[in-house]
Amino acid sequence: MLENTTEVSQNFLRLIEIMAILRSPSGCPWDRQQTSKTLTKYFSEETEEVIEAIQKNGPLEICEELGDLLMLIIFQSQLAIEKGEFSILEVLQGINRKLVDRHPHVFQKTEEKDPNLTAEKVVETWKDLKVEEKKEKSRIAFRMNSYMNFHSSMKSSLHIQEEAKKVGFDFPNISECFNKISEETSELKDVLTVSNQEKITEELGDLLFSVINFSRLLGINPEDALKISNEKFIKRFSELEQIIENMGNWKDFPIQELDKIWNKIKKKEKIEN
Repeated sequence: MLENTTEVSQNFLRLIEIMAILRSPSGCPWDRQQTSKTLTKYFSEETEEVIEAIQKNGPLEICEELGDLLMLIIFQSQLAIEKGEFSILEVLQGINRKLVDRHPHVFQKTEEKDPNLTAEKVVETWKDLKVEEKKEKSRIAFRMNSYMNFHSSMKSSLHIQEEAKKVGFDFPNISECFNKISEETSELKDVLTVSNQEKITEELGDLLFSVINFSRLLGINPEDALKISNEKFIKRFSELEQIIENMGNWKDFPIQELDKIWNKIKKKEKIEN
């Protein structure tokens, strides 16, 4: 076990934070200029330096070079976050799952373990498991299920839809996709009449999935679109709040009055733009 898991966690999170800062608008010009492809040569260089340090048997050098290599892994993950692909969380979840799956002789129940297991037998088992993994990973449904492990369900939806698109299972045009949103809206409206929270949740999910699909076909990242809406709502609400504070307090204004003020703010915003 690690001697100080809290300190390890803090330093790992600090590395992630530092990389995000370096990639931010106020960060380092060189770091901001890098792409997934430009980093590949540095992976090769740092890997060679790790190997060289190991061959020299220098603990301090190995420690330093491993740090450089880890930095590149976090760097690559940060680029993926910015593109809405995956994060370091998915990287960690994936390798943890793989290690457990490929070591059934370690993680299976004690009574099922083979006391005579040798390193040679482990290698043979790995080969068999990799063959099965490769066969399974070739299936589209498997890849879709893998995306379910993503922290963001919105990102998962985008990747799942892209997988379906690869085999032609996609809307032929924007219009058809937009009609699907209307269809899902109608189905959600129908289930709202019954007191079944599970069914309402399911239909709401279908509607969100359709909206994300529509966004994808438009070539718009739904995360970006939602961020714009969030910022717009906060800006308008800030104006609303200022008006209310100048005229009284929230209790003095029923929702009908608040809506009138809100619509005036929207109208004024359109004129200014």
